Amino acid sequence: MAQTEAGRGNAGGSDYAIGAVSRLTGISTHTLRIWERRYGAVIAERTESGRRVYSRRDVEKLGLLKILVDRGFSIGQIANLDLEELRARREEVVRQANELQLARADQPIRVAALGRFALQGLGRSGVLPEQVELVSLESDPRRFRADIRRLRPDVLLIEVPVVDERTAERIADLRDLCGAGRVMVLYNFGRGEDVNRLAAAQFELFRAPTTALTLVDALLRGPAATNTAPPTAPSEQRRAAADAGAVPVLTEQLPPRRFDDNQLAMLAGVKTDVDCECPHHLADLVQSLTAFEVYSDQCESRNSEDAALHAYLHAMAARARALMEESLATLARVEKLEY
Repeated sequence: MAQTEAGRGNAGGSDYAIGAVSRLTGISTHTLRIWERRYGAVIAERTESGRRVYSRRDVEKLGLLKILVDRGFSIGQIANLDLEELRARREEVVRQANELQLARADQPIRVAALGRFALQGLGRSGVLPEQVELVSLESDPRRFRADIRRLRPDVLLIEVPVVDERTAERIADLRDLCGAGRVMVLYNFGRGEDVNRLAAAQFELFRAPTTALTLVDALLRGPAATNTAPPTAPSEQRRAAADAGAVPVLTEQLPPRRFDDNQLAMLAGVKTDVDCECPHHLADLVQSLTAFEVYSDQCESRNSEDAALHAYLHAMAARARALMEESLATLARVEKLEY
């Protein structure tokens, strides 16, 4: 290359250093490396000192990929499209967004929500603006199916504490049943490959804990960036640790749940004399620990090669959940909170 490294990354040069590409596209340098190494989105050239440099076409492509990923596309589905295909996808996204904006000007966004804990906050007075109409708020999946078949909402908002290998299929079935144009999924835990199935289905993903106001803001802004779970450590490493005796064996009976989801939702929304939001935060902690308890129990059943580790994690999650439940019960007793 004729250009020196000092000249790279400026607006007039033909090559851009990775830091400049990150600033121009809004993609972190870590994500840039993953998109290049794992998905082959672009292939950077190297300077004599080994630094990555990118062309103008690379920068344009990465910018288009960022726009589309932020609109719910899976990077694995679009990384190998050429510039013309990506430009066409972007134009289609802009067209759909404009149509949606025009529709919103005439009528509210009709939302159907299925959830036992976090989404119950949507039903409280003052949470939803006039641009959003909550047509169904259910914790029972069967009643929810009947509602959405009849009401045909614009958006499905679904709470899934634990994502498994069939979650994407079940949610896609609900979407197809009512024809909703958007699906937003709030989840706590799941294997990376199972969460990626949700992203591949172009569902909008939100990692719990989050607030009802955050979800409402996402509703009004349009499709949000898709989140994926980080990869887990190789099972061979975990199995070796278990074989070496690094994983303790816990034999005591696991403590039963003290609060169900409806009680937690109620405690999360109560007003107290305490000048803070301790009931809300404790209820969030208990719900999150309960979800991880279920997730680790499923992992124990699914992965026989490292069942000992997951049995340990399951037991420790149950212990932690019981401690937080005791704290929540004490607070409720002192503040005379009904649940």
